[in-house]
Amino acid sequence: MAKVLREMYDKKMYKEMFFMLDTCEAMTMFDEIEAPEIYMLASAVLGESALADKTDGVLNTFLADKFSAEFNLFLTQRNGYRDQTQFKLSDFVRLFTYEKILSHLVMKSTGSRPLSEVLLSDFLPADDKWMSDQVHGF
Repeated sequence: MAKVLREMYDKKMYKEMFFMLDTCEAMTMFDEIEAPEIYMLASAVLGESALADKTDGVLNTFLADKFSAEFNLFLTQRNGYRDQTQFKLSDFVRLFTYEKILSHLVMKSTGSRPLSEVLLSDFLPADDKWMSDQVHGF
């Protein structure tokens, strides 16, 4: 992944990127990424599981890990993302605590801007039409 992202940057295929991973040991997937202008969020560190939140008894499979389920609620619920248009990437760690997702949410950045100055809305629109068309509950 590190080589692909470096090549994408070299070919000017992105200006900035926000990359979210919700899986066991997610942060390890970012270890070798050095391509510029990438803001990375991971829901678990080395040796840590990203615990399942929802299951489907008929399919006998997990549908979402706790961070994904909580992030979906944040996107769709009242007083969530739509009402917090100034939500910064640095706010993720405050909002998605260990007690809420049962893993350590961490961030890494190769971006030129501090996380406290990068808005989530720089990457994810917060308008009602997009939310109603794209975000579905688990």
